[in-house]
Amino acid sequence: LNMLTYAPDSQHIATGGGNGKITLWATSSSFCFITFTEHIAPASVIAFANLGSVVVSASLDGSVRTFNLVRFHTIATPTPVQFSCLTVDPAGSTKSFEVFLWSVQIGCLLDVLAGHTTPV
Repeated sequence: LNMLTYAPDSQHIATGGGNGKITLWATSSSFCFITFTEHIAPASVIAFANLGSVVVSASLDGSVRTFNLVRFHTIATPTPVQFSCLTVDPAGSTKSFEVFLWSVQIGCLLDVLAGHTTPV
């Protein structure tokens, strides 16, 4: 277990670790109710979006994945990027000094904002 984050409504906890798995827990029962195994390298960051109904994770494999209790989207950068931070809107990278903007609703990359000279 490398990271843990609470949903904004405190109903769920998301954990991630070196095995690349993202696990969601119910805070009311302490039970794991789903584990996502799509990352092939350690998870690096996790964030909740949409009032806790969507979990966004980044991995050292360069992928970003969104998880929803109803559907699953995979969104990706044009080339693999290892993210050091992740928020619901812009996300940072340790190697490319760019901001990647995705639409979670349609699951695609909208824009890449370049021009930064240090990590974002």
